[in-house]
Amino acid sequence: MRLNEIAAEIHRRMCEDDRFGYSWEERYGATWETWEIDGKSYRIRIGDYDCSSSTITAWSVALQHTPWEGALDAAATTHNMSEVFCGSGLFERMGTSFLAEPGDLYLNDSNHVAMCQSQYPDVLSEFSWGDNGAYGNKRGDQSGWEASVHGYYDYPWSCILHFVGGDAGSTSPSGDAPASAGGSSELPMPRYRAAIMAGGEKTWLPYMRGTVDEGGSSDTFAGVPGCGIVDVEFEEGSLGPGGWFEKNMQGGKLIGLTVFYDTPNPGATGYYEALYRVHWLSDPPAWGKYEHDDDDGGAGNDRDQIDLIELTIAPC
Repeated sequence: MRLNEIAAEIHRRMCEDDRFGYSWEERYGATWETWEIDGKSYRIRIGDYDCSSSTITAWSVALQHTPWEGALDAAATTHNMSEVFCGSGLFERMGTSFLAEPGDLYLNDSNHVAMCQSQYPDVLSEFSWGDNGAYGNKRGDQSGWEASVHGYYDYPWSCILHFVGGDAGSTSPSGDAPASAGGSSELPMPRYRAAIMAGGEKTWLPYMRGTVDEGGSSDTFAGVPGCGIVDVEFEEGSLGPGGWFEKNMQGGKLIGLTVFYDTPNPGATGYYEALYRVHWLSDPPAWGKYEHDDDDGGAGNDRDQIDLIELTIAPC
């Protein structure tokens, strides 16, 4: 399957599954689940979304297992979707007379977005309105129309974001392999691992390459839920030529982490940054917000021990 077909399949499943509803409060789901599509496993959160977060999520999930994993993470609402999606090199902004393909996005820059499911007939999938408006909703689709698949209509749309990439197995949007090192446009993905105490000994867990566990699990994070991290390390060079990381340790416990990604060849790829967050063992345990390089002093509350680290790269 092509990446656009996988994205369309994911969004269609979201819209047809009553566990998904509309909300401006939850926006990115709640509970992780693994879906099998075309022989591959994809991680997605079940719960409530809105129009933009649902389409961003469908495409972000579709990009798992590819060199562009995390490339759309900077997209947040309809206001910046065009900039981020087109800036990734995977999409082009087309006029509304363009014949959309599955996975393409019908975008109103100010207010709404829906996904094309098919050309003939032209069918859309969208998250549109909650059981109690946009706030205070019960999780899931209470009416059958919070998320739905139906015929085309004109919102009106500002443009169509058209996918110009290749197959799911491709290594670049055109389907060609990236240039070799030395003037390369290939981006290294951060490769890192965390250590925990097991049986009274410091034990290193399998490496993560971005949000992919090289140990074979479907986890998108390094660490074991509920088990504090006592060390973390990055493979040399995987943060780029001048990339670095800094640990904040207290009493043998990791309580803070700062990561800086240095893009090897920004002239060819544009600039990228580390996008990451951590989960700490407070009462109750909690995820911190997403951090961008060292812009806000790193991740962690510098008090409670961290047990999970989730990290990838995204366009600046």
